[in-house]
Amino acid sequence: FVLPCLETALVDGQDLVISAALVCLTKLVDMGLLSRSVMVESRMKDTGRHRNGLFQKYAPLILYPSPTVRHSMIEFVFTACKSLGYPDADVFLLPIFRPYLRYEPSFATIDSAKALAKYVVEPWTRDRLQTEMSRLAKKPIISPSGIQ
Repeated sequence: FVLPCLETALVDGQDLVISAALVCLTKLVDMGLLSRSVMVESRMKDTGRHRNGLFQKYAPLILYPSPTVRHSMIEFVFTACKSLGYPDADVFLLPIFRPYLRYEPSFATIDSAKALAKYVVEPWTRDRLQTEMSRLAKKPIISPSGIQ
């Protein structure tokens, strides 16, 4: 019940709402209440289809222009790395975040969110974010069956 509410908050227009949702997700991971399959992509047993995890869906928040959202996202990633442990963090999270990193660390060597922040590329400006969102909104959506 909580996860759909948090996912709705992650796409809210208010920076503080997004940040609060990320802080909540961080606490859920820290308490061990979010499984690896929820955090990263998994294959559904009954259908064999892939389901994107939270990090596949919301990794771009690490580029968000708001320092509050960006810091909360970095804390979320760091906490997930601690929760998954080495080598799982390198295997499951590094490929997702590689496009957002200046250079590739081993998550085993990162001992704090502040250390992780040094690896992350600069945030986007609000103008760039709006431009990209407008571009994506105009992009046609193709379903798996090929029907729009």
